[in-house]
Amino acid sequence: MSQKSVEATLTLAEQNNYPVVAGHTMFRELNWKWESDTQSIHKCASEQSKTAQQVERIRSLGEMVAPIVNQVDIRNVGDVIPSLAGKIPIESTGSATSWASAYLYAVEKMGGRGVSISMALLIMVCFPTFFRI
Repeated sequence: MSQKSVEATLTLAEQNNYPVVAGHTMFRELNWKWESDTQSIHKCASEQSKTAQQVERIRSLGEMVAPIVNQVDIRNVGDVIPSLAGKIPIESTGSATSWASAYLYAVEKMGGRGVSISMALLIMVCFPTFFRI
C-alpha cells in the first residue's frame, strides 16, 4: 500500500474501531538513510515500510504487526532504540539478526504485545502445485 493508502486505511479503522493487521512489515526507522548512510537505494525506506507513527496507530487500535522474515540490510535496533543496544551481538545482513532487530523494534513499539512473524512459506505447503519446476 502507498503511504496515502495506509494513512487513509488507518483513519477508517480508527473511526470505526476496526481491527487491522500489518503483515510482511518492515520499519522505516530501521532503514538506512539515502546518502548520509548509504549510496544504495535498495537499503533505503520505501512506502512498504511502516513509520513509527503508523505502528503507534496500529498499537492504539490494539492490533498486530508482523515483521517479515526477510528484512534485508537494515540498521541494528540498538541504533534506533538505545535501550536495546547489545541485544543482538553479531550482525549479518539479511540474516536472522536482521529479522531479530525488526522483531525487537516491533515488540518495543507495540508495548510487548501484538507482534507476530510474517513469512510466505505456508503458501508453498498449501499450494505446492504452484511451485513445480
